[in-house]
Amino acid sequence: MQCESCGEDMEHEIVAIEVVIAGRRSSIDQPGWYCWSCKLGTHSAGELALSDDALAGLLGKRRQLRPGKAVVMRRG
Repeated sequence: MQCESCGEDMEHEIVAIEVVIAGRRSSIDQPGWYCWSCKLGTHSAGELALSDDALAGLLGKRRQLRPGKAVVMRRG
């Protein structure tokens, strides 16, 4: 897969991330396609279910994405 931003090759990997909200934290292993040149990450709705569940655990309720949607995120 090629990066939409810079055109470099993306790698499908599992990256440790931390979900933080209202001072509460949860660490998860997030699968997705990552471009290490420009720090772009692309995730399917299924892959985002892990961070969705971590966020729900911190908030105490379920927040869902619509099935089949993909989300792009940048790593800071």
